[in-house]
Amino acid sequence: MKIKTWGSLIAGTCVLLGSWDATIAEPKIDPNAMSVIQTEEIDWKDYPGLPRVKFVMLYGDPKKKGVYVVRAKFAPHTMSRLHWHPDARHVTVISGTWWSGTGDSFDPDLTTPIKAGGVAAHTIG
Repeated sequence: MKIKTWGSLIAGTCVLLGSWDATIAEPKIDPNAMSVIQTEEIDWKDYPGLPRVKFVMLYGDPKKKGVYVVRAKFAPHTMSRLHWHPDARHVTVISGTWWSGTGDSFDPDLTTPIKAGGVAAHTIG
């Protein structure tokens, strides 16, 4: 009797969950209030001057004042060379490890590993 009751309960729950899943509607977002870019919509491009680096501009324009969001993918063992930015940069490592450094000379041995989930904030200059 107990086995039959549990079997009916499990079967009923599966039917209920199955029909609940089918009724979930795709949320409607006002595009004037928020923009959404799904992973499969990202159009990666080669980063000019940086071999083995891909990027996508997700929001805004770095040549204009204001907020912008760029996502970059570095192939394993790829590092950018010494450079500076005229404005602040905020970096979030999504996967892997990003090695970052500061100073007046390029030395990979002096870089700091920033692991997935880590954040770095570059100051201006």
